[in-house]
Amino acid sequence: MTNCPALYHDFMATLNLSDVIKLIPDSKLNWSSDCIDDAEFDVENLLANPLDFPALNQAILDEDVICIPVEPGIPEFEQVVTQTIVELCAMGIAASNVTVLLGEGTRKTVVESLLSHLEESRLDDCQVLVHDSTSKELQGFLGPSESGDPIILNARLVHADFVLPIARYQSSGWKSQIDFLYPYFSDVDSQKRFFKLNERHRVALNGEVNKWLGACFRVVCALREDVKQAEDRIVGFVLAGEPGSVQNAIADRLAKATARTPSTVRTPAQTYDLVVAQVRSHTCLSIEEMKQTLDALVAKCNRGGALVVLLDDGQEIPRLVDSKSGDFENEFDFVSVFVATEQTKLNGLGLSRIHDPAELERLVEQYESVLILPDSINEHSDALADKI
Repeated sequence: MTNCPALYHDFMATLNLSDVIKLIPDSKLNWSSDCIDDAEFDVENLLANPLDFPALNQAILDEDVICIPVEPGIPEFEQVVTQTIVELCAMGIAASNVTVLLGEGTRKTVVESLLSHLEESRLDDCQVLVHDSTSKELQGFLGPSESGDPIILNARLVHADFVLPIARYQSSGWKSQIDFLYPYFSDVDSQKRFFKLNERHRVALNGEVNKWLGACFRVVCALREDVKQAEDRIVGFVLAGEPGSVQNAIADRLAKATARTPSTVRTPAQTYDLVVAQVRSHTCLSIEEMKQTLDALVAKCNRGGALVVLLDDGQEIPRLVDSKSGDFENEFDFVSVFVATEQTKLNGLGLSRIHDPAELERLVEQYESVLILPDSINEHSDALADKI
């Protein structure tokens, strides 16, 4: 198995999730679970009959070099990646011509888990790499943007004959209109420029990137939380094909699932007194995204409750940039928000800092219901699976 050392980082938050769990009595403990249903993921059929796209064996040549970038935040993504590569090999692609590209900051344990899945399927020749936005050696020039700025992406993406992204469904916002590839698999300077753009210009720039890259196909995972309003709580599913068609098909399917729930029995999503969430710092490249992340987490808290965010300290966050002030005020009047981190870059966020487990223990004693939101790719996920 080819793996590139020093391309992954093993992070540890100031307050470790496993230590936090020990502080919470079982009677108060709740879990969040986002899983992909194996029965809904028939990869052979997906790639043979994609939406608005030829069967994949008609679009890929045996000698093609394939890059499979994976969007961070997809739980149990290893099985999706592995089954996809199995089918590519069945089409005649050599495993040595396939590279799986993981998001920046991916943990060592996650890389090892994927390598184990690939080895079990006899795909030892596949390459698994983790993006590093600070490494000049890993970057490639894709082309110039209309504004004249260079479009920089990971060299594996730039030089691939076919890019096959595995992404997570986005229901709204500018992210729903673009692929996740740019700027998350770009360099630091490009990321800073990108988050100073408004939404319209971000979408336009991504259109340019996709045009240059030829990213015309993707596999998309819809997770449980996307369908939490459905009475039958259908589990996640996976679709593949032309990106726009896949996005629309998932949205239509989710809308039909929600419509099946009678309005007389529909209840608001459950909230909790205390929410403890582990967040990957590399998914928050700007103040704007950090704010959106906190908004989503605060929505899971009861009024008068509290949110504790565990942030990885192994990776400094120099990219917390914003098109306006670079800071934001603490707008969470009815929820106490605490951030566990040593990163000085976050001092301007107007949030309380928490460092001592004893402080968190006092919060646990104060509240009756505690929700744990484990990082979907953190090293504890497998050990906790039986409790979810």
